[in-house]
Amino acid sequence: MAFGAAVAAQCLACMYVGVMLVTFLVPFTVIVAVAWRVPPSRRLAGACAGAAVVLLPITGGLTAAYLQGRQVHGDRSLQDVAAGSASAREYGHATWRLVTHQWQPRFSHHVERELFPGATPVVLGAIGVLPPVEPVVIATVVSGAAAFDWSLGLKGLTYGKLYDLSPAYRGMRVAARFTVMVEAALALLAGFGAARILRLRFWRGRAEATGPAVATRGVLCAALCAAVLIDLRMDLPLMGYPRGVPQIYRYVEPTMVLEELPSGHTLDYMYFSTRHWAKLLTGYSGFGTDLSALEAAEAAFPAPEAVATFQRLGATHLTYNCGFEKANGKTQADCDRMFDALRRNPSLRLVASEWWKGNLIRLYRYW
Repeated sequence: MAFGAAVAAQCLACMYVGVMLVTFLVPFTVIVAVAWRVPPSRRLAGACAGAAVVLLPITGGLTAAYLQGRQVHGDRSLQDVAAGSASAREYGHATWRLVTHQWQPRFSHHVERELFPGATPVVLGAIGVLPPVEPVVIATVVSGAAAFDWSLGLKGLTYGKLYDLSPAYRGMRVAARFTVMVEAALALLAGFGAARILRLRFWRGRAEATGPAVATRGVLCAALCAAVLIDLRMDLPLMGYPRGVPQIYRYVEPTMVLEELPSGHTLDYMYFSTRHWAKLLTGYSGFGTDLSALEAAEAAFPAPEAVATFQRLGATHLTYNCGFEKANGKTQADCDRMFDALRRNPSLRLVASEWWKGNLIRLYRYW
C-alpha cells in the first residue's frame, strides 16, 4: 500500500471517532432533552445551525475520504468485525504503559483491546451514579452502557443492527474502539462522583468548625487528583532512531511496488517511503490484497514459494535489510544465508546494493 493510503487510513480513524461520537450523543441528547423538557425555539435552532457550520465541513471531508476508501475496498466482512470485537473481560486488561498496573501478565492481551480504564475513574464513577441522580447522569449512564455494548461488536447485543443500518458501521474493523465513548462517559461520571465527595456535609462541617471550608475542600480535591494521577500514570519512553534513510531508495521509483524484508518493521518502511513514494505490499492498515497469504509468505521467506507469492500479490521489487534482520535477533550468518538464497533465486535480479549503519541492504527486481 502506498504511504498516502496510510494517511487516508488515519483520516478513516478520525471518521471512526466521529461516527462513534454521534452515535453516543443520540441517546444522550434524547434523554437530556426529554428530562429537561427543552422546547423548540429560535435560540435552539440558532445553536444547532452554529454547530452545523463548524461540524459539517469536518464531517464532509472525513466522509469523502471514507467513501473513497470504501469504493476501493468495500465493506468490512463480518469476520473482520468479529475479530475486532472486544469481550467484557478485556476491560480488565491494562496496557503496559500504565505504570501502576504493569504487574498484570500480558500473555493473553491483544494490543488493540487493552481496554482497562483505570481504577479511580471506576470508583469515582460509581459514587457519581449513587442516588439521587440528575438527568444528565442518567443520560451518561445509558449512553455509556450502549457504547459498552457496541464495543463488544458482534459479541454484544446491538452492534449487528448498526452494521446492517449504515455503511459507516460496515466500514469499521475494530468495534472495540467504542471504548473511547465508554471512557468519555466514565470521565463524566467520575467528575460527578468527585463533586459529590467535595460537597459532603462531613467535610463542610469539619471545615466550618475548625477553619476555612475552601482550604479543606482544596486539600481533598488535590488528594483526589493525586490518586487519579498515580493510578493512570503513563510510561512513555523515548526510543532512539537512526538518522538518515538508506541510500538504496534512490533507485526506487514511484511506479514500483515494494515488498520490504525482513517483516516486523512496517513503520520504518512507511517512513522510508516518504523518500520514494512507491507502493508497499505491507502498510499500517486493515486492508490488503491477501493479508493471510502475505503474512505466511513473510514467515516462509526466503523460500522460492514465498518470493513467488510476493510477485503474485503485486510486488515488482524486493528489498532486504540486514540491519533490521539483526534487530530481530539474527546474526550476520543469517543475513549471508538470506542474501545467498536471493542470489540463487532465478526470478530475481539485483538492482543495487548499499551499506546502511554498517549493514548491507539490497534491492532486487522480479525478472
